[in-house]
Amino acid sequence: MLNKSAWRNALYLLPAVLVYAVFLLLPLLASLGISFTEWDGTSLPIFTGLSNYLRMFQDPVFWVALGNNALLMLFYTLLPIGVGLLLCSFLYDTRNGRERSVLRILFFLPYIMPMAVLGVVWRWLYNPAFGPIDQFLRAIGLPQLALSWLGDFTWALPAVGFVATWYFFGFCLVLFMAGLQRMDPSLLEAADLDGSSRRQKFMRITLPSLRPELRIALLLTVIASLKAFDLVYVMTQGGPGTSTMVTNIFMYKQGFDLHYFGYASAVAVFSMLIVLMINAIIHLPFGSDTDARNAHCLTRADLDGRADDYPAVFNGADDLVQNPDGAVPGRIHAAFVTELQKLRHRLAAGTFQRLLYELGAGGDPSGDQQHSVRHFGGIWLCLVEDSRQESGGGNVRAWHGAAD
Repeated sequence: MLNKSAWRNALYLLPAVLVYAVFLLLPLLASLGISFTEWDGTSLPIFTGLSNYLRMFQDPVFWVALGNNALLMLFYTLLPIGVGLLLCSFLYDTRNGRERSVLRILFFLPYIMPMAVLGVVWRWLYNPAFGPIDQFLRAIGLPQLALSWLGDFTWALPAVGFVATWYFFGFCLVLFMAGLQRMDPSLLEAADLDGSSRRQKFMRITLPSLRPELRIALLLTVIASLKAFDLVYVMTQGGPGTSTMVTNIFMYKQGFDLHYFGYASAVAVFSMLIVLMINAIIHLPFGSDTDARNAHCLTRADLDGRADDYPAVFNGADDLVQNPDGAVPGRIHAAFVTELQKLRHRLAAGTFQRLLYELGAGGDPSGDQQHSVRHFGGIWLCLVEDSRQESGGGNVRAWHGAAD
């Protein structure tokens, strides 16, 4: 059992650590050492210091390959995430659960196939002589658009990138759908009560709620664009010329074709450093998981210095919310429809319905409820006080917020 002793815990971890060390750490350290040598794979390595790195920075083909990797990020990252978000929003609004499941499976199917297999299939589809794409273009009277897609210096990289987009958008879609399933549906209900449009709900509620999933999608797809090899190698092998040359294919050719293993190792180490740097950059704008959970929070400064406009402890209504000065100091959650749902236990049904109506429409003809409305930075905050005290529990106050 774990936690009995440090030695026993170490024994449980030892097999995994050994596998990790043999297949990852040792090759990584070996590649780092070889990058400072000149080695053809058979003779003894000759230490050359930083000469391989200096050669790499002066090699124009390497910079072309690195630029192609940067262009592939558009097809590996931006387009799949954008298409995944749009389809996710569409499928989430689909009422038919069976139809939603079928479409999600169909969109995800490309991702379960190996990229090398997809490369072979799409190389046949792009074939200028008998490929279905060019055959279709000729059949509809557009022979001028029937190109040698993988042999054209201009269109070879976009043609390969389109396949990567088709491969990754299903993964992003399923990831975002999973994120929406953990989102509280009452947030969208509150936005509907406030008359928010679909665009406003998507930009102010759905998108911020998907911050953890967006971070994962960005991280995995960016790393995939920098590690691109199998798809490009199967479809073009880096050609024509260097139009689809990427760093991994450049490294492969330097090592296994030209036997410059020291130079190839230097390229591999530099690529690893780029991946680590981009990993750190991606995590910066998203912050920690706590920051993601507080994406819909307002600080006291957002309230324009009017700290007295809201109740600090909600007048003893312990079953409503926790003290906002407790777990998250100085913050008030903008989406309080969950707390409004809990008012069902304290108010009569008719009073509760009128309270929701007041939050959505404003104005209380009966005068039984008093509320003040404040607008701060695109957020409507409504303080509602029920003065009738039907449950005998004292005045009930709740904050409700919704994005414009």
